[in-house]
Amino acid sequence: VADTFFLGGACEYCSQKTVHGSFVKSVYVHALTSSELTVLVEYNADTPSRARIEVVAEGVAGAVSAEMVVSVYKPDAATPRSVDEVTIELKRKHKRQASVTVSNAEFVVEATSRFLGWADVNQHKKRLDISLAARKSSASFAVAPHGLIGQTFD
Repeated sequence: VADTFFLGGACEYCSQKTVHGSFVKSVYVHALTSSELTVLVEYNADTPSRARIEVVAEGVAGAVSAEMVVSVYKPDAATPRSVDEVTIELKRKHKRQASVTVSNAEFVVEATSRFLGWADVNQHKKRLDISLAARKSSASFAVAPHGLIGQTFD
């Protein structure tokens, strides 16, 4: 998402830079399970205490949806949800940070909602930090990893 934000403090000796850039605000994970179910997970930086899950079966009308919720202010963890081998976890580490993790036997994808640096100067804007990790050698994958990942701080 394109936005203007500031880097640097506001003290007498600090310089401050105005940045016209972008950062990741939402993540959408699309996972196909071994039983041909599609698991869709939506997570947004501005609502980090909630993750939306949808499970779709090809050829079947309608989708099963659920919402995972954790505390807005205190450390908390929602009950993990599993669809076949795909697991979704939502955790709040502390008031300023929460994350969703989607994993299977091959990958772990984690999106963590954090305030931009100098949160007071930046009106407490939030961003997502995305991490991807392979759980086994990429040579063993039937399909190479692919998708689109946003860029932070142009």
